[in-house]
Amino acid sequence: MACQKKKHGLQHILLGDFMIRNFNNNDIYAVMQIWKEENIKAHNFIPKEYWEEKFNYVKSVLPSAKIYVYIDKNIIEGFIGIKNNYIEGIFIKEKSQNKGIGTALLEKVKQLKSKLILNVYEK
Repeated sequence: MACQKKKHGLQHILLGDFMIRNFNNNDIYAVMQIWKEENIKAHNFIPKEYWEEKFNYVKSVLPSAKIYVYIDKNIIEGFIGIKNNYIEGIFIKEKSQNKGIGTALLEKVKQLKSKLILNVYEK
């Protein structure tokens, strides 16, 4: 069962040892590693170099979106970014996929937005 609490003005959702909270600047390295690794794996029809070339750009614009990170035992396992009603991205580490993390992140943003939009890459 999830419970909510406020800490330092930021809303957290606690799920046992898990927590969903707002992104902060200290999260940038972990979030960007997840972004790069999971894009390369999920989009094997796009050259790896494409994601490597976009890395610094995405890192610079990432803070302009509202980002929520999913933390398990103090390790970021995934994140979701939204801007207005648009889901900019949702990324979960491969080893943590199919464990409800993506669903939990989507539920978090559904609490905040009545309408969400998502686009995906396809071959």
